[in-house]
Amino acid sequence: MSMSMSLNLVQHQKLILTLDGDLCGSLFPKTMELLEEDQYAEAIEICARGKKAERYMSFIDFLVCEIFPKCHRFKCFRYYKGKGPKLKDYPQFTDEVISHMDDFMSTYALPTAVAYVKEGTAYNWTQFLKTIKIVERVISGNLD
Repeated sequence: MSMSMSLNLVQHQKLILTLDGDLCGSLFPKTMELLEEDQYAEAIEICARGKKAERYMSFIDFLVCEIFPKCHRFKCFRYYKGKGPKLKDYPQFTDEVISHMDDFMSTYALPTAVAYVKEGTAYNWTQFLKTIKIVERVISGNLD
């Protein structure tokens, strides 16, 4: 009778980004305040496993560009290349828009990530984004 043993190594990616970056600066104070609490930052890190977060200069840049990709990801990378302004310098990036984004991230996105982790839900960034986008549509009344 022979016995064999095997060893499986599992590697986990950890987001190692500064919390606040130059692109978004301190535009999102409610979100930044929550991210200073371990449970929120860790929940996003867990949900975002497998994402190429290292291409962003900060945690807040990552969140803004991944949660609102259609309107901000392109601008983000133009800024990183030195070919575009900071987000706050775009005309459509009004105080009202910034406030809405900050409220959405702090009230819905970050708490949803924490709930995912507490429930043991499969950690999948795509599913996380689908969930918060459904919430956004319900809040805005856009149920199409």
